[in-house]
Amino acid sequence: MNQYTIGSGHYALGNSETEHTRLAAQAEFWGAATRQALSQAGLATGMSVLDVGCGTGAAMRLMAGFVGATGRVTGIDRDTKLGESMLESLRRDGPDVFTFVGADINKVSEVKGSPFDLVFVRLLLIHLADPVAVLRKLWAWVRPGGALIVMDHDWHSWRLIPHRPVFDRAIQVVRDSSKAAGLNLEIGAHMPLLFKQAGIERPDSCTVAGFILPADTSIKMLRAVLASARPTAIKLGVTTEPEGEKLDLDLEALQRDDDVFMRWFDMTVTMKRKPP
Repeated sequence: MNQYTIGSGHYALGNSETEHTRLAAQAEFWGAATRQALSQAGLATGMSVLDVGCGTGAAMRLMAGFVGATGRVTGIDRDTKLGESMLESLRRDGPDVFTFVGADINKVSEVKGSPFDLVFVRLLLIHLADPVAVLRKLWAWVRPGGALIVMDHDWHSWRLIPHRPVFDRAIQVVRDSSKAAGLNLEIGAHMPLLFKQAGIERPDSCTVAGFILPADTSIKMLRAVLASARPTAIKLGVTTEPEGEKLDLDLEALQRDDDVFMRWFDMTVTMKRKPP
């Protein structure tokens, strides 16, 4: 197995400040879909929730708005430095209902405070070598009557309108890098089957959120993904530094085209409530 594969515990997009900025922008992008999912799950005042792979803490901030000062919001992420920074920010800006656990979800067997009224995971399973094993673990942390929500990508829909060759080049780099790193780019669409394989049984719902955005927004986001992926893509032999720089310059020009729109990849929202 290549030393840079996800299976070895390497996150293909890195943990640089640039990547943290991209994650924050991405969280804002999917904020409305996340808020709707939390509402659908019935998250309410006084409840406890676990955010697995909490990253920048954007979803935890939304959760706090639902559970209020009497609730409890716990985040877990392997990026301890980012987690400690976001925890300080969350506690400064709102009620102190937050807890952070710095740990690798693949290695931790228990989380203090479990079981939870809601276990939530967004854009994490796509990066894991064994998502079924992790789903079993997450389900065990849901209290009877509580719910599990998994939000993840299905990149099948990703395309540019109208077509531009430079977009094909960009997507090929992303797809080749992801494949070499062991990512399943359509994991969101596979989630109901993964739930069944994990012994959770058929989900109660699996909905899809998506966007069509103008180039000035969408290409900027695509460039951020490529910038974060470039070091790993180079190590995997997918591209070179000069090729990456040339591609970014071409995308920057495309970003200024007012007649171009992107059908962004979908976000699937899969939910299952545990019997009381």
